[in-house]
Amino acid sequence: ASRGLGDVYKRQAWNNLGNAYALQKKYTHAFNAYAKAIQIASNYIDPIHNTGKIFLEQNNYEEAYKYLNEAISRQPFNPSYYIDMGLCLQGVGHHEKAIEAFQESLRLQPANLLAIHNLVNSHIANSNYSKAVDFLQKIVGENKSAQPGAMGLLLHCAAHLAQWEILSLIHIS
Repeated sequence: ASRGLGDVYKRQAWNNLGNAYALQKKYTHAFNAYAKAIQIASNYIDPIHNTGKIFLEQNNYEEAYKYLNEAISRQPFNPSYYIDMGLCLQGVGHHEKAIEAFQESLRLQPANLLAIHNLVNSHIANSNYSKAVDFLQKIVGENKSAQPGAMGLLLHCAAHLAQWEILSLIHIS
């Protein structure tokens, strides 16, 4: 039994070492540490997710997708995995699928401000300011714990919407 517990500590230590390397942007070392953690316990999801996050940070969306998809398939109830997947999908221009990923994160954790922020940014990236504002108004009205952050985002979207409407009224010939 103690050997099993030792493996738990070892896998966590390797994962933590990978995180430390990742923070220093020493990605090769981070990848190696995560691989050791996975080698100790192939069912340990954190280093799989963390590997995907590094690929995401490097804009290597194809590799990020593989690891993030694996993390989601093994633990589909973790809202942060869907946020990272949404960012990955956004990176390759799959905005509608990114929106679905952010919405799934919100379904799992309704007050997740990071998911709200990314969902709104997806609508803004698609120049769909009115949809972003409608979504934020709904959040402000329904979700008391998300209200302070959502209110700031609502004001930000409203400013973009006003700017967009003003620009659409200006006809340059």
